[in-house]
Amino acid sequence: VWIGGQTFNGVTEQGKELPHLLKKLPPNVHFPGIFAYEDMPAIQNAADVFFFPSFQENAPMGPLEAASVSLPLVLRDLIEYKALYKENYLAGHTHDDFHKLLRKLAHDKSFYREASQNSHKLASHFSFATRSKQLLTYYNSLLKK
Repeated sequence: VWIGGQTFNGVTEQGKELPHLLKKLPPNVHFPGIFAYEDMPAIQNAADVFFFPSFQENAPMGPLEAASVSLPLVLRDLIEYKALYKENYLAGHTHDDFHKLLRKLAHDKSFYREASQNSHKLASHFSFATRSKQLLTYYNSLLKK
């Protein structure tokens, strides 16, 4: 199930190709479109995996939101993710990489559990409690200077 829409209304690379591809979906792919933000926690809690193969990102919120419900994250191997998320996600380069990761998550319970725990660690790292402590420590160090 692919939740969401077409970012930037077709001005991205392959943006004009996407609507044509969406008309030719295989029977095992469902594209319900965009949902209200308030509905996303329920949708994410119903999911098994968060797959986000985007080729370019800055600091996307989608993976963090999915990590907050401990969904295993399967992301493209981008330098931005390495900088932000460290190793708390599963990274792939190619369609074959993604296929192997998704199949392993589907069939190996211990691999799935470990990926889910890593997502939970990632969400904890970005939680309000963790970030507020880091900010207080930083501000206190500035006051001491």
